[in-house]
Amino acid sequence: MQCPKHIKEKKERKKPKGKSDERKRIESIDQLDSIICLLNAEFTCMMCGGQASQLHHFFSKKSHANIRFEPNNHCPLCFGCHMFRVHSAGDTEGLRDKLIDKIGFDAFEQMKYKSKDLAERGLPFLRCVADTKEATLCQAVEKSEMNYMLSHAAQMRVLKVQKKFSKELYGQSETLKALPEIKKFNRLPYKVRLV
Repeated sequence: MQCPKHIKEKKERKKPKGKSDERKRIESIDQLDSIICLLNAEFTCMMCGGQASQLHHFFSKKSHANIRFEPNNHCPLCFGCHMFRVHSAGDTEGLRDKLIDKIGFDAFEQMKYKSKDLAERGLPFLRCVADTKEATLCQAVEKSEMNYMLSHAAQMRVLKVQKKFSKELYGQSETLKALPEIKKFNRLPYKVRLV
C-alpha cells in the first residue's frame, strides 16, 4: 500500500501536451510532399508502373532528416511495392537504379553526400519549407491532369492551399473564383493515402 504522499504525487503529474508545433508542421509538409510527388509522377509507381498511392523516401526520414523534404528523395510507389517489396523484402536495388535514371547519377551522389549533414530544424525553417511546398503544389495542380485521382482529403488540402495563395497574392478579389478548381471527387476504389 502506498502512503498518501505518493498518491498525491501521482495525481499532480502533468499530462503530455500532445504534438508540438514543429511536429505538426513536419507532418503537414509530409502531406504536401506526398500530393506533389504523386501529381508530378501522374500516379505511376516507380517500380512496377502500376497506380501509385504512397510516397517513399529512398533515404529514410529518420536517419537522413536533412534531405527529408528533398524532391529527389521522393519515390511514388503503389501499396504492394512500398510495403512488400521495399520495406518487408528490402528490395531497394531496383528502386535505386530507377531513381538514378530519373534524377541522374551526379544528383544522386550529391543527395547521398548531403544526407550526412545535420538536419536544420526550427519553426522559421519549417515555415519557409511549407510556403515553398505550397507554391509547388499550386504549380503541380495546374500542370497535372490527374487531379481527379486525389482522395477527398487531398483535394480539400489543395483547395485550402489555393485559397491561401490567392488571398496572399490578390486579397479577396475575383481571382479566387478564377483559380482552376479540382474536379469533383470520383468514388474510385483506390485512393491516395496521405502519409
